[in-house]
Amino acid sequence: EEAAAAKAAKAAESQHAEAMAKRRDAEWYAQQARCGGNPSKEDEIAEKAANAAMKKAVDLHGAAQNITAARDKTLVAKKAELEASKRAHAELQGRVDHALPFVTHARPFFDWLAASDDDDDDD
Repeated sequence: EEAAAAKAAKAAESQHAEAMAKRRDAEWYAQQARCGGNPSKEDEIAEKAANAAMKKAVDLHGAAQNITAARDKTLVAKKAELEASKRAHAELQGRVDHALPFVTHARPFFDWLAASDDDDDDD
């Protein structure tokens, strides 16, 4: 799950970078298309189109930022979840490792004791 979240976050970052480049280009084009004192109809139309494209690019960039933030948040949550499960596993493993010498060394005694009980029952 963490790998999928990392992949999604990387894809979102890539889309965010593309949206940023489109926004930068649209802003530059809108700046270049600005009309001065007495513009012609074609200049006004070009300026309006450039401003509309810039607004669309700004909206796309904002959406890409939100998606990137959501994917990063998901990735952080997945990493935290994985870290918590690793800690729990390490704690449980520590408990098992702590009891393992007792089990290893006490088993022959308990096997002998169980065998001795079986012998007593046969009598």
